Formats: sequence, structure tokens, C-alpha cells
Amino acid sequence: MIEKKVINLKSIQEIRKLNPSEQNEFFKNKSIKDLLLYFMEEDYLEEALKIPSKNIRIIQQDSIIKKYRIIEKNYIIEINIHKKVIKHNCLYWMHKCSKRYTLCKHLGKIFSIIFEEDSKNILKDLILNDWNFEVI
Repeated sequence: MIEKKVINLKSIQEIRKLNPSEQNEFFKNKSIKDLLLYFMEEDYLEEALKIPSKNIRIIQQDSIIKKYRIIEKNYIIEINIHKKVIKHNCLYWMHKCSKRYTLCKHLGKIFSIIFEEDSKNILKDLILNDWNFEVI
């Protein structure tokens, strides 16, 4: 029997309690997948990675705002780094993720395809700081 990883905000809180040098050491060799697993179960992440990249359209991608559209469902994802807000409009996000500080498969896909350094920095910030998850 394979044991599922349980999403646990307690583990995020433990990382937040570390001093800055310990946090740097903790994040040093983490992959995007490692960081995403703090916000979603592994089988759900695998499902996210199956979303075809051709279905993602970049609307805006700069140092402050990253905005994407999932064309098959007409979903919008907006990541505002400056305001620490993620906005999205899929049903799973509306009813589960935004209330539990987890990510839906669309966000998992986005983080797997945007520039690696940007993705890692945003995911680290999601772990270390409180962000708002909002519905568009």
C-alpha cells in the first residue's frame, strides 16, 4: 500500500520558524516538484503535469504580475508577486484550494512551465509568507 502525503500546514509553519540561514539551507536543493508537494498530493501533481502545455497562454509575465489562461476551460490564473495574491477561477480552486492554502492542478502546471527561478522564488515565498488566494 502506498502512503499518500497529507497536505499539512504544520510543516509549512515549521519551515517558517527556522532562522534565515536554516531556511536557505532547507531550500538549497529543492526542485519545483519538491516545493509543489507542500501544496498538493503527488498523484494530483502528476495529473497537473499531464495538462498539455499548448493549452496554456501567457497573458502577462513580468517581475510583478504573471497572468495565464488555460484555453480548454477558459480559466484565468493571476499571480501578483508584489501583493502576494493568487487569483484563479476553476471550481476546485473556488471550493477547496482557496480555503485550505493548497494549489489546484492548473497552478501545478503553471509552476512547472514558467521560468524555473521565478517558479522556485514564488513557491518559496508561498511557504515562508502568507499569501491571499482569491477567486476571479
